[in-house]
Amino acid sequence: MSGVVVDRTGGNRLGVCMLDSTSRVSTYFHHLGEELPLRGVMGSGTIFFTSCNFRCAFCQNADISRDRFNGVVMNPRQIASAAVILRLEGVHNINWVGGEPTPHLHNIAEAIRLIARDGIKVLDELSDEEYNAVLSVKADFIPYNFSRDWAFYGNELNVPMLWNSNFYMTVDVMKLLRVIVDIHLPDFKYYNNKCAFRISRVPRYFEIVSRNHKLAYDWGGEDMIIRHLVMPGHVEDDSKPLLKWIADNMLGGSWST
Repeated sequence: MSGVVVDRTGGNRLGVCMLDSTSRVSTYFHHLGEELPLRGVMGSGTIFFTSCNFRCAFCQNADISRDRFNGVVMNPRQIASAAVILRLEGVHNINWVGGEPTPHLHNIAEAIRLIARDGIKVLDELSDEEYNAVLSVKADFIPYNFSRDWAFYGNELNVPMLWNSNFYMTVDVMKLLRVIVDIHLPDFKYYNNKCAFRISRVPRYFEIVSRNHKLAYDWGGEDMIIRHLVMPGHVEDDSKPLLKWIADNMLGGSWST
C-alpha cells in the first residue's frame, strides 16, 4: 500500500484507525456464532479490538470499529492472559478480530510471544489492577470452568491462532502472520475498486486484498475460510466476478455462472 506514513508511537498524528500505539480490547468471549469448523462445541475464543482501517457504511460493529475509546487498554501480557483464560476454558482457537486486528499487530505478536514463552504463567505476572481490567471486559453469559485438559497436549500449551481480518495489509504484515497464524478467516468484499472506495472508503482495494489472498493460498500451511458479503445491487459488479477470480486463482477454475 502507498500513502502517508503515520508514526503512531507519539500519538500526535493518527492514521485512519485513529489509534496510538496502545491497544484497547472491547470484549473477549466464547464466540458460538462463527463458522462451524471454527466454533466447534466450545466456541472460538474471540478477542475484539477497537477501531478499524475501513469505514464501511454497513458495519455491524460500528460501536467498536468507529469508537477508538471503546473497551479497556491492555498491554501485551494482559492480551496474552485473556487468550490463555479462554483456552483454559475450552475454546478451540484464539480469534483475533475487531474492528480490524491489523493496527494492533505489534501488541498481538508480543502477546503470542509471551504465550509461547511463559504459557499459563503469563497470568502470574499481572498486577491485581491489570487482572481486574482483563476480567472487566469478559463477555460470556455463562461461566466456564478452567481445565488443563482443554489446552494442553502432554506438557505443551496448545493455542491455535486465527486471524479474522479484512486482509487489507502490506506484504510485510502477511509475512509476519505466516509465522504466527494457524488459520486465516479473511473477508473478500469487493471486486470493483469504485464500490470499495464508495462504501468502505478504501483505495486500491482489489489489488491489495487479492494479492494477500493469493499469497496465503500459495504459501499454504494455514487453513483459510474466505468470507464474502453479497450486497444488494452488487451481484454483477462484485460478487460474480469475485467468485470467478477465487475459482480461477485458488480453486483451479471450477466456477461457472
